[in-house]
Amino acid sequence: MNVLVATDQNYLKGLKVALSSLLQHHKKVDAVNVYLLYTVLTEEDIAFLAQLGELYQNFRLHPMYLSISEYDYLVPIDRFSVEANYRLFVLKLFPESMERILWLDADLLVRRNILDFYNQPLDNAYAAVCRHRRENTSFYSRLQRDFGPLPQKDTFTSGFTLFHLPKLREDFSPDAFLEFFRAHVDQLVYPDQDILNVMIGNNVKWNDVKYNYYVQDSRQTEAGSPKRYFTPVLHFVTGNKPWMEAYTMRPWYLLLWNRYARRVGLKSEASVKESLRLWLRYCAATARDWVMRR
Repeated sequence: MNVLVATDQNYLKGLKVALSSLLQHHKKVDAVNVYLLYTVLTEEDIAFLAQLGELYQNFRLHPMYLSISEYDYLVPIDRFSVEANYRLFVLKLFPESMERILWLDADLLVRRNILDFYNQPLDNAYAAVCRHRRENTSFYSRLQRDFGPLPQKDTFTSGFTLFHLPKLREDFSPDAFLEFFRAHVDQLVYPDQDILNVMIGNNVKWNDVKYNYYVQDSRQTEAGSPKRYFTPVLHFVTGNKPWMEAYTMRPWYLLLWNRYARRVGLKSEASVKESLRLWLRYCAATARDWVMRR
C-alpha cells in the first residue's frame, strides 16, 4: 500500500494519529509505504512519526524533502497551508513502476480496513474519489464561474484520493497541476481541490462518501451509506481539529480521537467537559431558534 501525506508542525500530531489509525486496521498488509512530503519539519519531527514503526512492523516511512524556492507562487490560501498543496507534486516524484498512491489528509481517522477502496479497479480513470457533500451546489457553481463549464455534474473532496499514476502520466505533464496553480492563484479558494476537480473531475471513479465522511456535516448521506458512526473514514474538515485546545465540535468525536491517540501516547489539548458544555449550549440555542420560528 502506497500512501502520500504532507504536513507542517501544526498538523504533525494529527498526522501521527491518522497514520496510526490506518496502520491499526492494516496489520496484514505486507508493507504500508508512507511518503512524507515536507519542507519545514525537523529531524525530531520526522523521528516523532518514525516511532510508529515500533508499533507496526509493516510501517515504512519515506521522508521526501521539498525545496519550493522555485515555486514561490505556492502560497497559503485562507486556512490552507502550503503543504496542503503538495499533493499537486504527485506526478513529479514517483517512479514509473508505481501504479497508485493514496493521498491522506492529516485530519482523518481510518476506522475500518479500506483495502476494498485501495484495490478497486481504476480502469482508465485518473483517480478514485469520494463525492462532495450532497447538494453542495455553491462549490460546483463557483468552479464553473471561475474556470468555465465543467463536463461532470459532481464534485469531489481531495482529502482522500487514490491517484492512478499511469493514466495521469499519459495525459498530463509532471508540472501540469502546478502550472494551473500558478495561472489561477488569484481565483483559488480550496486550492488543490479546485485544481483537481477542474483538471481531472471529468474522468474519476466515484465512491461513496463513507470513505471521506465530514464529521461536521450530518447532511452527508447517500442511499445505502451506513450511519456516520460506522463509516470507514472520518474527516475533521474546517479549522476545528480534535487535537487542538479550541476544539468545540461534537464531544463524542473528541473521545473517539483520543482513543486512537492514546495508542501512540498522545492526547488532545481540548477538554471533553468543555466540548460537551459548548455542544449542549449550541443544541439549546438551536432548539430556541426552532421554537421561535414555529
